[in-house]
Amino acid sequence: MKDLIKTAVVTGGSRGIGRAITLALAKEGWQVYFVDVRLDEDAKSLCEEVDRFGGKVKGFLVDVSD
Repeated sequence: MKDLIKTAVVTGGSRGIGRAITLALAKEGWQVYFVDVRLDEDAKSLCEEVDRFGGKVKGFLVDVSD
């Protein structure tokens, strides 16, 4: 059986609890996409942190409130 790629989408992923979830999943080998209402320095630093340990993460500008 082929290895499955574990993928997650985290809303509000660049700050607070969302950031912690994004980091935890990335450290466990998940490919993580996070969405946030703004992509700012928090999002940039998150991506840099994940890159440093070889994880896979990508952020998208999305407003899920509407």
